[in-house]
Amino acid sequence: MACKIDLAQLYHKKEWANMTREVTEFIIYIINEIANANGCSTSDVYRILESTGCISNYLVPFYDVIHTMSSESIVSDVMEFVQAKGARI
Repeated sequence: MACKIDLAQLYHKKEWANMTREVTEFIIYIINEIANANGCSTSDVYRILESTGCISNYLVPFYDVIHTMSSESIVSDVMEFVQAKGARI
């Protein structure tokens, strides 16, 4: 079963307000991919990515390069980022 995040719910958040729809949809896609790969909820993945700074310090600033990579590579890189910050998904 695919996990889904409601795009409309995120747009009202201040930190997401300045992102383009394309970047926002990409981040949501990655959150879903990570949740599906690890058998956990998208809300848990989102909380971990936010608390480790993965979204604001990795996914958004490097979107131009990251979005050209395979989903598997991105998931792997994000998992390494999170682990380097002392968290687990």
